[in-house]
Amino acid sequence: NSPLDEATIVGAAAGLAISGLKPIFEIQFVDFFGTAYNQLANQLATLRWRSAGAWRCPAIFIMPCGGYLPAGGPWHSQSSEALFAHIPGVLVACPSTPHDAVALLDAACQLNDPVIFLLPKHLLRRKFPAPSAAPQGFGVASVRREGEDVTIVSWGNGVEVSLAAAAELNEQGVS
Repeated sequence: NSPLDEATIVGAAAGLAISGLKPIFEIQFVDFFGTAYNQLANQLATLRWRSAGAWRCPAIFIMPCGGYLPAGGPWHSQSSEALFAHIPGVLVACPSTPHDAVALLDAACQLNDPVIFLLPKHLLRRKFPAPSAAPQGFGVASVRREGEDVTIVSWGNGVEVSLAAAAELNEQGVS
């Protein structure tokens, strides 16, 4: 187990990114990120804007998130994508399959802004088939199932739940 000091991790990532590297750091659980929120929102996310594009901060933070697992209770079970998505200058990824994770991490490595990469813990313990289509990155939605009557938009763990709901609706004649 590593010491928990998220503010130091984010500060080190900022320094490395500003010096021209593209650091990828793991925060043990998204639940612990609160102590580093100020650095993300007020330093990393705003650096390009404050320097008129002269400086960039392309750090990537990988954090397991979400519940659906025994133990942990209110700790180690948060999903904070909405919080991060409201920080201008930060991109957020929350894949729903290993295929999505590969495509989004590859895309994140090509960007020049900070990326929060949330990995749903429930999905880390599941087996998935090998991908059969070309990966998609940021800004491109994947259509998992087409229909006529209902549109469901989801991400992370929610995609699995949405597909199960769509299958139930299909049995009732709803496309």
